[in-house]
Amino acid sequence: MTNEPRFQDASWVRAAFPAALRPVAAEVARALAPQVDPRIGSAYTASPHIVPVQLDGESIAFPYRIYHGILPADTSFVMTLSPVVAACAYTRHHDGHVRQKAVRTLLDGRCALQPWVVPYVVKLVDEYVVEIVEDVAAFLTEVDVEGSPQQRTYGRVLAQNPEMLRLLRARAASYWDCYYRWRYRRLEEYPGRRLALALSRAAALEKASWPPPRP
Repeated sequence: MTNEPRFQDASWVRAAFPAALRPVAAEVARALAPQVDPRIGSAYTASPHIVPVQLDGESIAFPYRIYHGILPADTSFVMTLSPVVAACAYTRHHDGHVRQKAVRTLLDGRCALQPWVVPYVVKLVDEYVVEIVEDVAAFLTEVDVEGSPQQRTYGRVLAQNPEMLRLLRARAASYWDCYYRWRYRRLEEYPGRRLALALSRAAALEKASWPPPRP
């Protein structure tokens, strides 16, 4: 993660998705902008810690945490993908319950295997809420099965982002040690560790084919 100036609006959304999705991101940013979380005594809408990601030659970046309020239930979008982009954004929310609801929306939807969704799902695995990690593990049952859609999609993205994988492995071990030794006697039993290893295998399978040969 790198340090950047704090945001006081939703402009960060535009840089958090590939260029092809910028119009969609702009619509989501407009919806997020007026949402203020009354529990946060600050004008800031996102943390200064930025997660950089490479996606097939494009650079995107999203905040480690956001502090927007929840979108009203009657929020409507013009663009079909806007609810998916909004769910990605809310996986970064400071409230773990909101993050869990957002990732469940992503994993249950038709865009679950879109490359631009992958970083938002993976980032949750290196965090401390094991219930969210378990939700992701329940979805990624074939992520290290060579040639499966999960392996190809997640492996391709993570092969381009080795630092994300490194942090995932390190933090999974750290959170197990700090919070979950009593629940999982061995590190290898911790869902975050199992996913970290499976995602590493998925990336290794794709690494040989990345970057693709130039025409």
